[in-house]
Amino acid sequence: MARRRKAPQVKRREHRQRNGEIITDSKYSFRFTYNGKRVTRSTDFTNKREAQAYVDKIFASDDNFEKFISNTFKDQQDEKLHDTDNHGKTFLEVLKNQGWLEWKTNPKLTSQQKQGRYYGVLQAKKISNALIKMFISTSSYDFFSKKNLQLITRNDAHNLSDQLWKNRTCKGVLCEGNPELKETIGNYKININSLKSFFTFCYDEVKIIETNPFQGIKIPQKKTMTTNNGWTKANSD
Repeated sequence: MARRRKAPQVKRREHRQRNGEIITDSKYSFRFTYNGKRVTRSTDFTNKREAQAYVDKIFASDDNFEKFISNTFKDQQDEKLHDTDNHGKTFLEVLKNQGWLEWKTNPKLTSQQKQGRYYGVLQAKKISNALIKMFISTSSYDFFSKKNLQLITRNDAHNLSDQLWKNRTCKGVLCEGNPELKETIGNYKININSLKSFFTFCYDEVKIIETNPFQGIKIPQKKTMTTNNGWTKANSD
């Protein structure tokens, strides 16, 4: 009969950036020892109870644990390949190499499927569409997309974020300068979330960047605007 292992406790990891700033992960991780080595893995959960339940299930039996280990070290072999293929490449080149521009090859989607976990197809489609509009359909952000991925900094991320906010649209209409849409988030939210998904994957999953430049980039909260009759209402994205 498979024995029960003692499950480690989940916690959020802290990372010190090059500028000395300490940033805490939004997702919970756990550490364990395997073959004499300490291994840290992310749970992909932002809720502590859900993260701990996920870890408890892994360590509930030898069968569950060995299956997890098999997937973990297979992923690590894939990571080495990714690292070799993408070293010295630009942001756009890595974006293409990893398959982010086509929802069916979204690496986050395929990674979750390997683990038997759900990752929304709709979300994968939104991400690919957003990335194509930002970096394929226009040359407005070439200053970012043509930069070496490993050399992208927090300043680069903030500069791109500022440009995306300035150029955000809602149903095809430019928000900036439009009295009725000025405070609307528009497509900025999906654009930033798509970039966060990519950089978090590169940092946490395949580990081809030393820091996550989009860690800490915050999406503005929904604003309120006054209608002609004096009532206020919350804007939609």
